Amino acid sequence: MTPLVVQTTAPLGYVSGHPVHLDALVMSVAAKRAGRAQPQTAAELDDVPIPIERSACGRYYLASAALTEIVAREVRHTHQRFPLREAVHLGGPKIKRVDDGAGRHKSYRIPSERHHARGGLLTWYAIGEPEAVRELLDEVTHLGRRRAVGEGMLTLRGERWSVEPCEPWGEGFPVLSPEGAALRNLPLDTPGLERFRHLQAPLEPPYWLPCDEFAAVPL
Repeated sequence: MTPLVVQTTAPLGYVSGHPVHLDALVMSVAAKRAGRAQPQTAAELDDVPIPIERSACGRYYLASAALTEIVAREVRHTHQRFPLREAVHLGGPKIKRVDDGAGRHKSYRIPSERHHARGGLLTWYAIGEPEAVRELLDEVTHLGRRRAVGEGMLTLRGERWSVEPCEPWGEGFPVLSPEGAALRNLPLDTPGLERFRHLQAPLEPPYWLPCDEFAAVPL
């Protein structure tokens, strides 16, 4: 296994309310290939191998979340309005009232925050097998939420991903900064951990599953 720096760019920004973990991106492709694209528990992915080293304690992968300098944020809304006119037309004179404030007829307006990194650049650090990591990441074309409608499109100088060997900065590489800041979701008892947020969060993919345990997450 080799110390790695991984980079891509999201020139139009990306929508995400949580740190974007490198192991989750790699695992998403590996799980899809194994026929487990929608796991309901983390245990379902236990036998899905990815080319990233695990920690000595075995509770998490040695890969950071995305390191970015966010220079702008914008809030957009997803709208759905109940087709009232069509309902009246189809229902005829018997339709007297439609409640679009509740139930299956409810209209909604959901906000989502798009992040813009300086130059669109996102960087991760990891310990893994460079060629295998690159081969899996080549299938990741978008980041964050609302990928199905084109959010989070990736490019990088004609290629989506750069995966290169790098020099580690110390014992905490790649999950702790030299100052002891958490660079990914970590156990609260991680040696050298100094700066973090204390939240309920998983330690390994899939990070979108509900979790009742607390972790140290990036600031």
